[in-house]
Amino acid sequence: MSILSDFTKAAFGISGDIIGRESLTISGGAAVTGIMNEATFSREYESGGFEQSASMDFVTGIDDFMAAYPLAAKNYEGKAATARGEDWRVITIRPGASFVTISLGATNQSGS
Repeated sequence: MSILSDFTKAAFGISGDIIGRESLTISGGAAVTGIMNEATFSREYESGGFEQSASMDFVTGIDDFMAAYPLAAKNYEGKAATARGEDWRVITIRPGASFVTISLGATNQSGS
């Protein structure tokens, strides 16, 4: 481990204590804890009606994510997920050196 990665892990742990950690499961797998932003809800109006959409991002440590979900990130994209007691769909997973950002979308959103 480098000094920078040690620092970011420690800072993430402290921020989780302050902000609060929540859990996420993908396809009924193991729960991982991390920090979620607030969900965003919107409506896109089209001719003849509208389509509701919702999104939320979740950030967790790379080591915790890989322990629970060891396959390549692309294997989990499009899968069902549960967060805050609600059903979501994994839109993208962006692994980095220390963290993984998972973007979630509404399960009823077209194209997901």
